[in-house]
Amino acid sequence: MDRLGRTLPRFLRASLGADLPFRLVLLWRHWDEIVGEEVASLGRPLGRRKTTLRIGVEDVMAMQELTFHAPDILDAVHGFLEEPVFDTIQGELLGDRHGVDAERLTIPVREKPVKPARIGSLAGRFEDNPTIAEAYRKYVEFFKEQESGKQNRNPEEDT
Repeated sequence: MDRLGRTLPRFLRASLGADLPFRLVLLWRHWDEIVGEEVASLGRPLGRRKTTLRIGVEDVMAMQELTFHAPDILDAVHGFLEEPVFDTIQGELLGDRHGVDAERLTIPVREKPVKPARIGSLAGRFEDNPTIAEAYRKYVEFFKEQESGKQNRNPEEDT
């Protein structure tokens, strides 16, 4: 970590008392270095909930292993943060989530919806269910507005 990364947290703590969020971001970014490769391979930081450090794991075996390393993790984290911020560690299955230490998450770009050939042909079929009828009506309106060019546009996008 560079000198500014070490100096800024101390300045924020001494001057403003508002450096914990900054230090937590540094903790997430340097997770592997702080807790060590062995522990880092078990789980990724998911964030915190009050005084609980949330760590995402791939499976229940890693979660069990994480419980054995909990005291060492807390020691390493508190040493880095220079104060005891967390009381407990909670392991959670990652599933399709990413840890907060991920450098960049890519968000897929949505393609423009394709207008169905027979749009509006089902208009009278949903009388028994007003919620579906209203949703279908708005769906049809969306394509009609798009077709007629009446859909609201941001003038700054044209520049």
